[in-house]
Amino acid sequence: MDPLHNLLLLFYFLLACRAAVVLRRLYFHPLSAYPGTKLGIVSPTLYKLYRNFKRRGQFIFEIEQLHKKHGPIVRSGINDLHINDPSIYLQITKIGSRFRKDPKFYDRISFRNTSLGFLDPYLHRARHSILVNAAFSPTPKNLQHLAHLVEQKVAKLCDRFDTWAAEGTPVNIHRGMKALSMDIISELSMGRSFGCLDHSNFSNVFLEQLHSIFQEMTWMQKVLFTVAKVSLSTPPWMFKFVHPPTMVMMKELAKPLIRDYVNNKENKENKASNEEPNQKAVIIDALTDPSASKNSEALDFETLSEEIVTLLTAGGDTVSSALIYGVYHICRNEQVHRKLVEELLAAFPTPDDVTYQGAHSLPYLTACIKEILRTSNPLPGRLPRVVPPEGFDLYGRHIPGGCVFNTSAYLLNRHPSIWDRPDDFDPGRWLEANSGLLEQYMTSFYRGTRQCLGKDLAWCELYVMLARLFRQFHVAVHDTSDADMEWVDAVLIVFKGKNLKTILSRRDT
Repeated sequence: MDPLHNLLLLFYFLLACRAAVVLRRLYFHPLSAYPGTKLGIVSPTLYKLYRNFKRRGQFIFEIEQLHKKHGPIVRSGINDLHINDPSIYLQITKIGSRFRKDPKFYDRISFRNTSLGFLDPYLHRARHSILVNAAFSPTPKNLQHLAHLVEQKVAKLCDRFDTWAAEGTPVNIHRGMKALSMDIISELSMGRSFGCLDHSNFSNVFLEQLHSIFQEMTWMQKVLFTVAKVSLSTPPWMFKFVHPPTMVMMKELAKPLIRDYVNNKENKENKASNEEPNQKAVIIDALTDPSASKNSEALDFETLSEEIVTLLTAGGDTVSSALIYGVYHICRNEQVHRKLVEELLAAFPTPDDVTYQGAHSLPYLTACIKEILRTSNPLPGRLPRVVPPEGFDLYGRHIPGGCVFNTSAYLLNRHPSIWDRPDDFDPGRWLEANSGLLEQYMTSFYRGTRQCLGKDLAWCELYVMLARLFRQFHVAVHDTSDADMEWVDAVLIVFKGKNLKTILSRRDT
């Protein structure tokens, strides 16, 4: 038989197989009844290439348009549904929910054996318990420790701002907030800060690496799936051969600091010295303590480094992005700005009187922070969860186990059934009589057992930084527009335009 004829037969056979796969995905799949992105269903790889080359970081806005056209449920992939319904979200995230993290997503954005990367709820619960007890539970002891650290760093940042205010020099709020959050989480995690607040113009290699992570995410995490996954579990000597994500490079940069703390601690213990270290790394201490949890062993050095870098990545960017967004929108809204300043001037005789405890009791500042968290979208996009084996009843239709539900904080925090005038920055909504009902629908920190580990630290930073900044200075936006504050979804947000800058002048005390 003619070899060319055989090749043609093989080609037509493969073409028919491919056509059968496409037809099944479109018309005979359990999710085929749901409208969605045809290209994403037929060829996820091509769709991801399109999204990232042509529409980089814009997928969440495409999904938003699909929801406006088709309703609360749209099909966003072969086996994926995107859900924009607050009531379904509450079911997915309730305590005891059997929905689990989607490994295809989390294996490519995090180290597997970390509080973020654990898929097994038992392992997550054990690690989460250690971290919460060490630093993140809202106990008086932990809150006092967090407040002291945050107040110290905020005062240092405002001293830097004061110098520029006296000179009339524009202040780069963007870099200042990034430096603040990174120094806080690094000192809490490792017993010493990276010193970002001390650097000229807040420049620091760790901040540059952090920024690169999120620029990379839209490419590495969504297109080069295999490379990203392999990189996050690659031995250090192979890094240069697999072109790792920057998170792995951050791990290598952080290792010497972690090793120094661990070695110094061991040396002091071996010498039975009564001398206390300059700083205490409560997180490292807890993770290396075999008695910290009866359900978990002390971590080896590699896993310890991965957990610390995970905390640095999350804690160094989410709160700072919220602060940047909040400062901009407070300044842009004259009425909000005036009310906030009036409250702060009445509460604190001088800027040095600002404390977390005092700021925490202020109703309008609290309302501003809630509105910042609702609208700033530090984690805007999908956080996929796998439907449990028994399936799920979705509006009377059975969804089989193994399908994936995606939800978006950006969309849910603006759902018109919950939020009146959802696109307006309006702290006043949180002072109305029924505002307590809104709390359960806030998705900024996620919900349930997987909610944000550093929630109380984030609140503390927001309270102290905003109170001190607007109490100490007249703040006016400089050379920054709404277009500069637009963002793309790179797992966390990356602002598209110029850094937020302000002109500061000291208030008379």
